[in-house]
Amino acid sequence: MEIARYTLSAAERIAFEDHCAAPDARDVNNLRLDCESLVAALREFRDGTNDAPLIVISGLPCKEAGGLPTPRDRCNPPGMDMKTEHSIALCAALMDVRIRVAEGESFPFNTPFHHVIPQQEHVETPAVNNGAGDFPFHQDRIFLEEPPDYHLLACVRVGSDPCATSFMDTRPIIVDMPSEIAAALSCREFEDPATAKRVPIFREGKNGAYLGVDLQPGWMIPITDEALRALEYLRQQSNRVAESDITSILIGPGDLVIHDHHRLMHGRERFKPDFGRPETIRWLIRAHAVA
Repeated sequence: MEIARYTLSAAERIAFEDHCAAPDARDVNNLRLDCESLVAALREFRDGTNDAPLIVISGLPCKEAGGLPTPRDRCNPPGMDMKTEHSIALCAALMDVRIRVAEGESFPFNTPFHHVIPQQEHVETPAVNNGAGDFPFHQDRIFLEEPPDYHLLACVRVGSDPCATSFMDTRPIIVDMPSEIAAALSCREFEDPATAKRVPIFREGKNGAYLGVDLQPGWMIPITDEALRALEYLRQQSNRVAESDITSILIGPGDLVIHDHHRLMHGRERFKPDFGRPETIRWLIRAHAVA
């Protein structure tokens, strides 16, 4: 799998810092002029001309590490990093997409950003992949009528935590999918156990058909026998995806990962954070965007 990478220059970082210092300035035209190379890289990624469904942007301004979050701060960390949030929003604006809040999902401080501090426990769910990650591959917010086009994930603070975020290309699964499986996946026969909302897994998007699925057991309930067989087919096929179609990335402070939500699923590797030891803390900020 190809990965696009871009590191902000010193001048671009200053431009971001200046914009973050004046968050009420909505116009990003001046930023476009100061960050022409970054804009070009983001547009190339969005156009898919280099066949890279994932881009890693490094060097974004972020808050200096200070203090430690606790388990009870999982959704409302005390030292929320507005600078990183603003930088994510700027990158989204530069690639001409807008960040959205999911319907029916509450976020801290009434923002479209979700702060993720992992719970102090192992992820015990068995992997549903080639072993690249211990958290089964999935796509967030699959029960929305308008699933997001892009998933954005930035790291506020991470020490020597070796845990990574893994990504799997779903194109190989779609190419060899039998017609009867595609037909079953295209029906609204997969239910969200929390809301009872039903959606299809095989959906039509701006660039053609794509998978929108959560392979974690129990997170999508198949309503019919045909739906059950089709979902099991996807789980089996995900175990057969070639190693070249799976990649893992370790995200550090100042890094922003943006991936094509219609083409990739993501997961994470097993880890156990200790809230008394800074080097084991992962504090991430995520958001979704639509074109």
